[in-house]
Amino acid sequence: MRKIILFAFLIPILAHSQDTTIATLIIETEPKEAIVIINGKVYGLTPANFKLPFGSYQIKLVKEGYYETSFEIDVQKSEVIVKKFKLEETPETKAVREYRKRLLWKGNLTYLGSTLTVASIGIAVALHIKSESVYEKYRCSG
Repeated sequence: MRKIILFAFLIPILAHSQDTTIATLIIETEPKEAIVIINGKVYGLTPANFKLPFGSYQIKLVKEGYYETSFEIDVQKSEVIVKKFKLEETPETKAVREYRKRLLWKGNLTYLGSTLTVASIGIAVALHIKSESVYEKYRCSG
């Protein structure tokens, strides 16, 4: 019986103890992993979920290869604010993406050839490293 009375007494206290001076800001971007900067301080990557006290905020979203996006929010009440952005690629990023796409469509042999070349270089480097270690072992033992 004591537990029930104590629990009934704590419910209003717990309900009232939630901070009503904080809002939740949710930021989503396409593509993901844009850097979130709030009032000049880096806070993390998107998708992001922040608790913000009442006030005004200058927010920037930065991602390499995309234009910087900025916006302001003014938090006046305890609420959930959801912001979604589609980041715009810079012309250079678009050109590189289109060039890669053309290479892939130009012919799988070209792409396959470059992959084989990269693999061949990797094997050659691995063999060279192995041969150096064998040489060092032989030189030290004799």
